[in-house]
Amino acid sequence: MIVPTYNCGDYIEECIDSITNGLPERSEIIAVDDGSTDDTRDKLRSLCAHCDKLHVYHREHGGPSRARNEGIMVAKGRFVTFVDCDDVTHDSFFEKAFPLLEKDLDYYIFSMERHLQNGETDHWSVEDHFYPDVSSFADDYIRRRRLLIYSSCNKLYKRQLLIDHGIRYDESCTFGEDRLFNYDYLNVCRTIMTSSVVKHIYLQRSLTSLSTRYVPRFFERCMALHDAKTKCFLSLSKGTTEKERAAFVAYDLSREVENTIDRFPNSPEEKAENLPLLNRLVFRGPWDENSAVDLLLVLGSRNCGYKIEKALEIGRKNPGVRYIVSGGNPHISEEATEAGFMFDHLVKNGVDSADISVEDQALCTKDNLVYSLPFIEEVQKEYARPLRIGIITGGFHLPRTKRIAQSIDAYRQFSLHYFPAYGSHTRPDNWFIDPVGRKVILAELKKNMLTMGHEDEL
Repeated sequence: MIVPTYNCGDYIEECIDSITNGLPERSEIIAVDDGSTDDTRDKLRSLCAHCDKLHVYHREHGGPSRARNEGIMVAKGRFVTFVDCDDVTHDSFFEKAFPLLEKDLDYYIFSMERHLQNGETDHWSVEDHFYPDVSSFADDYIRRRRLLIYSSCNKLYKRQLLIDHGIRYDESCTFGEDRLFNYDYLNVCRTIMTSSVVKHIYLQRSLTSLSTRYVPRFFERCMALHDAKTKCFLSLSKGTTEKERAAFVAYDLSREVENTIDRFPNSPEEKAENLPLLNRLVFRGPWDENSAVDLLLVLGSRNCGYKIEKALEIGRKNPGVRYIVSGGNPHISEEATEAGFMFDHLVKNGVDSADISVEDQALCTKDNLVYSLPFIEEVQKEYARPLRIGIITGGFHLPRTKRIAQSIDAYRQFSLHYFPAYGSHTRPDNWFIDPVGRKVILAELKKNMLTMGHEDEL
């Protein structure tokens, strides 16, 4: 049981006592003190006098990863595990877990609890399950994503595998180092067990934590962890389909985006630094705001008023422009189809009805584009050059729309330009605040990932 300690004099006794309570024979506690400047060392010295299983090592301050690495090097047990010095081990863990070690598996993943300051408890549980190989574990994780892979404190590792393969914590990493350590270990282990037995109890002792401290380059770090995670599991998985793998990547990406925007209220610095990166991911671009066009193709939605307003704005800059409004779903007003609503709106705002074509059968983006082709080809007959077509849809939807248009052979003869429209809930400056905008944009982000390479199915 490896415990890195640093200035934890107020709670180190509670931590060590929780481990010694029921600790079996042939077990040891290795406390690596990371240069504490409070009374941690004195309390560890006192604890040693009453517990011959506790071994204390002192070193200069270098961070928890270095302390854990030193613990691995001096450990003697067949298995090693980690306990944060401000947390505790569940009082029934050893009694329930040690019989499982007789199976001599490579990796044990146990359940966890978090005790909140308000007295409530979060239960993070995994089922009792044996995986005969790492591939079946990776398959299950890709499909279910709920196997508690992040922390090191709810796991037991075979020490010899760590030694033989040189697996250590990255001492230069101050965020997500547990995850990287676990991904490295998965690549060398074989047999795995998940268990409903609770090992680790995370005690929320303060509201000031990583969730409220400013973390430089937070989203960049999240994306590096996302890349490491997907690379690990996609390479290990042998039984998942391409759609399952795409869904896994899309889900994990959306979770990292959510983790980033959840921090904005407490960290204006992170918002200023990371929002431009998120908007680049969500909205892509730059788009063709000032391009001259002959025809505007407006893709409908249940709430497409902001799209047709954008069409009017672009139309005023392009005298003589023609319009195609496309969409067969009911408009949110329930008084017309999407295309019907947009037609009425254009006419009410002074557009000659003869300049508007109505396509009211399409039910999805690819339908919008394909079903509009006959109307486009009629307009093309009036021009001796390729028609300049402006495509208007929601800004968050434009990246996928462009990809679909590029996959349709008939559109390659035209000069295509793309104009983003922003609704009241989905602007670059507010989508992460508004619950509606967040839901819509995260759903589109996942859909964009899921459908990449599958435009023919859209």
